[in-house]
Amino acid sequence: DHGARVYGAAEIPLASYAVPMLFYAPGIVPAGVRVEQMASSMDVPPTILGLLGGDYDSKFFGRDVLSPHARPGLAVMTHNNEIALMRDNRLAVLGLRGATTVYDVDAGATLHKLATPDAGARDLVEDAIAYFQSADALYRRGDYRFHPVAQTVASLGAHRGGAR
Repeated sequence: DHGARVYGAAEIPLASYAVPMLFYAPGIVPAGVRVEQMASSMDVPPTILGLLGGDYDSKFFGRDVLSPHARPGLAVMTHNNEIALMRDNRLAVLGLRGATTVYDVDAGATLHKLATPDAGARDLVEDAIAYFQSADALYRRGDYRFHPVAQTVASLGAHRGGAR
């Protein structure tokens, strides 16, 4: 699902990222539910947490694809020296030394390079840069961690009438 074993000249071999996923959860997920919107591996943990129920704080960049309040999908990809962000039928590829390329993606997952990127394409490139820089900064600062013991203690204290 990450294209790591895909070889060739394609900047982003989009077809290698099409991976089916099946949730078997009788009584939780109605039979035959099919998610038609774009999803990616980063959506798996929030979707599973949603199936388990209850409230939770999420640090995931993905979303619960089965939620009635699901937002539009996007996917992040990496291949060789490029990283990419796909939203709707557009793919923004960030390469070495600040190189950027935007593609329209047709129904057959064929990439068509935009000769002259429009405002939407420029916005997608800026979103891709912000997305990857934010994730990198959170990781490098150590802010992308869960502190379950501290959260549990604080939660117990709050339920007993005072925080610790």
